[in-house]
Amino acid sequence: MLGQFVSLQRGQSYHSALLGLPGPMLLGLGTIERNGGFKGSKLKTYGGETSDKILLTPGDLYVSLKDVTHSADLLGAVARVPAEVPLGRLTQDTIRLNIENDSVDSAFLYYTLHAPAYRAYCRVHSTGTTNLDLSQKDFLSYRFWVPGRSEQRAIAEVLGALDDKIAANTKLATTIEELVGAVFVSLEPSTAGDVFLGDLLSFEYGKPLPAEIRVPGAVKVIGSGGAVGVHDTPIVADSGVVVGRKGTAGAVHWVDGPHWPIDTTYFVEPKGPDVSSEYAFFALRGLGLKELNSDSAVPGLNRNEAMAIRRPFHSGLVRRKFTETARPMITLSSQISRESQQLAELRDTLLPQLMSGALRVRDAETIVSEAV
Repeated sequence: MLGQFVSLQRGQSYHSALLGLPGPMLLGLGTIERNGGFKGSKLKTYGGETSDKILLTPGDLYVSLKDVTHSADLLGAVARVPAEVPLGRLTQDTIRLNIENDSVDSAFLYYTLHAPAYRAYCRVHSTGTTNLDLSQKDFLSYRFWVPGRSEQRAIAEVLGALDDKIAANTKLATTIEELVGAVFVSLEPSTAGDVFLGDLLSFEYGKPLPAEIRVPGAVKVIGSGGAVGVHDTPIVADSGVVVGRKGTAGAVHWVDGPHWPIDTTYFVEPKGPDVSSEYAFFALRGLGLKELNSDSAVPGLNRNEAMAIRRPFHSGLVRRKFTETARPMITLSSQISRESQQLAELRDTLLPQLMSGALRVRDAETIVSEAV
């Protein structure tokens, strides 16, 4: 049982007035990916007093034993502190796993707690109606296969090689997007005066697509917060821009390939040959669309208000030259992201087989070496 190898240390609450001051990074629910993994997109430091017991360093594991949604994606989800976070602090919602038994390797345990069998165990043992909880007793009662330490390390290294490549790809794709953004910012605005956003593009309403009628396929289903599933038929046949209408109103998403924007979104239709989807994406990101709905009685992005935005948008010549520069870079970024998705699918395929002993490490090493 898990309780033979680890003890738990719950975090503590914090004072919001001290956020942003010099100190450790807060490691709350927002730093754990759905079904496990570290999410570092919105890290904040904390300048208040902190007990050493709730401080974490790179390589330490921590878990969420609660979820505020019925999806249970965060319930029992485990994250590992990355090297770029030299010091972290637990919150009242997160718990550190202290390894107390040398017979289990930390990296092996991390991947064990990502396996489908473990994720299913967490969902089965959840309690609660509005919020879901997993008791410490049930968490520590999880049973799993424990091979010798050398085999544990070998399994972790195989899976870690895939994760390392995914992390490197993510960093590269982010750098490319930042470079394109810098090119956009450097563009000279038009000297012909302000024009309406609606003269350059339109916001078209997405369409409902309940999960129960979706057909598995390669088409991304996009909500206001990003991808929410897949389907076999697109509304938009190529890559393009989707903007949050309700929910995460004003969020601007680049979507690679055919997609189905649902009814909480708008999809962007450029007007004329001088306005590309690439140009539209970077132009919309700089308009502060999220602020347009802040004073509304019913939160949401009003299409008419958005189309009435006036700016000295760039001339047709500048827009065309930007697209010539941006398109191959965005295409490369999309290719890198697709490779990462394929590597993640391979990792998720190998993971349960390695953790059950059904696949030999040597065979997995061969498969991974060909992939990376």
